[in-house]
Amino acid sequence: MMKANNTLRVGIIGTGWIAEKAAITLNGLKECECHAVGSRTLAKAEAFAEQWKVAKAYGSYEELIADPDVDLVYVGTPHSHHYDVTRTALLANKPCLVEKAFMANHAQASSIVRLSRERRVFLAEAIWTRYQPAVGIIRNLIASGRIGTPRLVTATLGYSMGEKPRIMRPDLCGGALLDLGVYALNFVRMFFPSDIVSIESQCVKSTTGMDLTNAISLVLADGMLCNLQSSAACVGDNIGVIAGTDGNLIIDNINNPQKITVNTHDRAPALEEGRRHRQEDRRPRRHGLPDGPALELLPPERPAARHRRLRSCVVVLPRGAEREVGEESLCVCRRARLHARRMEDGE
Repeated sequence: MMKANNTLRVGIIGTGWIAEKAAITLNGLKECECHAVGSRTLAKAEAFAEQWKVAKAYGSYEELIADPDVDLVYVGTPHSHHYDVTRTALLANKPCLVEKAFMANHAQASSIVRLSRERRVFLAEAIWTRYQPAVGIIRNLIASGRIGTPRLVTATLGYSMGEKPRIMRPDLCGGALLDLGVYALNFVRMFFPSDIVSIESQCVKSTTGMDLTNAISLVLADGMLCNLQSSAACVGDNIGVIAGTDGNLIIDNINNPQKITVNTHDRAPALEEGRRHRQEDRRPRRHGLPDGPALELLPPERPAARHRRLRSCVVVLPRGAEREVGEESLCVCRRARLHARRMEDGE
């Protein structure tokens, strides 16, 4: 049962890097709190609790799950431990938020989802890209017909990760696919949920047998072709492209979108539409930030106005934006973050 003030008390399982990120996030929220942490050793749990101001520390995962004050369990262990920990929590009727990659394989994923449904206990994958404002923007752009009918998706995510254990060790379910490739697959499925009718893949393995670089081609039932790459051995461009019959969307950084570029089939000056919307209507958009100073075009006299020669449209996402920007609010804006901050302060 949640606290009387409706604060959700979260128990973190694991004390690694991603668990630290979860604790930092929870400590910045008012409606949630980092209530407990569980590790395989009490010393690690206590050190984590002291560093991140967590109320309780447990020397086993089972003890945290058994805590009646924990409302939700966040599973931040290596991929190899996700199934067992999540299953234990669900059997104890604890809602679970499981870090990506959700499970190590299809059999585990199917089993754990089935258990969640049977017991009617909440279960979700903590893949943060799905909850970012950029997703709503992209969906609106696709639905608006701005790029016509989508036919092709390409997406790449790559980091040079060296000999990190979570990549190189088979016992931790290592490899680039589970660590990075899930973002490329997620990039497709966020926007195109049609059934997959064909899959082909290739990979280059490490000396330990883990996939370091991989390529996947998907054919969807609606005629979409998706070419995806991920690598833990090199620095990728991390770009996603959704190509349609009348244009394309280019998304900078598929796991944490920073910029969306909209191109038309004839490279028409789509920026002029952004200017027209700004001049005609400064009221708050139904699905987004106000289409006024926070999203204004760069003044023509500024050197950056040369962007218009690209005959495309660019959406720059303000840091920390918590609301979606409607598809009409398209612009090039170097000062979006500053203006958004001023609006929040009431200036």
